[in-house]
Amino acid sequence: MTTPTRYDADSVLEGLDPEQREVAANPSGAMCVLAGAGTGKTRAITHRIAYGVRTGVYAPNSVLA
Repeated sequence: MTTPTRYDADSVLEGLDPEQREVAANPSGAMCVLAGAGTGKTRAITHRIAYGVRTGVYAPNSVLA
């Protein structure tokens, strides 16, 4: 039997570039993400949601993406 892996909020930010990390690590309030095609906007926004859920800023049952 294996022990389930515990993921902390900071593990969500791994693998993001600095600009994506800035978006993801600030889940409170509104944020405008302006960038060209293929720059990782969707990745940054989905990681922002995951980070917000893991830190308790967002209730998982209240997020629609």
